[in-house]
Amino acid sequence: MNKSKFKITQFNNPSGAVAWRLSGTLNGKRIRENHQTRLEAVEKRQEYDVEHLNGEPEGQTVWTTLTHKENRDAIAAINQLKSRGSKYSLSFAVDYCLEHYRAPKADIAAGDAAMEYLAKNPINAVPQYKQTAYRSTAETLKTSKAKELMLFLETYTGPESRQARCRHPEGFLVPFFALALFGGIRPDATHGEISKIEPKAIDLETNVIRIEPTVSKVNEKRVVKIQPNLKLWLERYPLDKFPLIPRRNADRILREVRTQFSIGHDVLRHTFISMTVGAFRSVGDASLQAGNSEAVIRKHYLDLKSVEEADLFWAIVPDGEALPAMKKKEGRYVLPKKS
Repeated sequence: MNKSKFKITQFNNPSGAVAWRLSGTLNGKRIRENHQTRLEAVEKRQEYDVEHLNGEPEGQTVWTTLTHKENRDAIAAINQLKSRGSKYSLSFAVDYCLEHYRAPKADIAAGDAAMEYLAKNPINAVPQYKQTAYRSTAETLKTSKAKELMLFLETYTGPESRQARCRHPEGFLVPFFALALFGGIRPDATHGEISKIEPKAIDLETNVIRIEPTVSKVNEKRVVKIQPNLKLWLERYPLDKFPLIPRRNADRILREVRTQFSIGHDVLRHTFISMTVGAFRSVGDASLQAGNSEAVIRKHYLDLKSVEEADLFWAIVPDGEALPAMKKKEGRYVLPKKS
């Protein structure tokens, strides 16, 4: 039984007589009554309880574009998340499903599948793979190639075949490549971190990028340090003027640049990790920023870049800019204090 919304308390009148006060709120109106006996107060409270329950809505009325069937389905999905103690939202669950679920290529009845299975030697159809102890060393860009790429992007306006109709402003791809190359953001423009991250997560005041669990590939929060050179790139090409993902022909444009510079899908991120390890010699720090385990960092990125090459990489800045001599402290390049 629901607990009553109304309270009964005993008090003494100035005359010395005992009275019973009934108080509470009904339909937005404050109730405050005195009764001579507790029984009278209880009977009146029961009347108010019934009136309150009769006027209580079964749910909330909201405007929605969903059909009744879609609304029931959404409610059922949210209840399933709650029943399993999930802290994630329905939109996160849908996004995860779209990214990871793959429908079967063909449907077949169990009886037919059994007949096909018995009609041949199933072992012959099993592909054989050669097991290797280690994966290959991560592919990365040299510092000279990374610099060539970024300087090219400052004047790039899109595919030449479409410039007459769909010309983009110079530097429109700089934020995308800068965050992937100097921030290690996973660069899949359709489902990757760079397609989900919001500008507010990139804090140029505290010089950090906050990757929330809903953005991270592994559903874990991490913080990336904004080095001085990345800050210069983001200040010259701010996200409010240069969106991370081009509004037109994004896949074609990114594919053309990657092909021109022979850049594999994760080469930019691999370069970020190897240059972070090379500059600061800390596997743990690189692991925290990249969202990979220390074992993975040691196996694939350790000793790929020298300190000298890494220092040159982290000094790649927009044309006409320059960074002074910097010190290193706690995984950061520290600018000298202004006098």
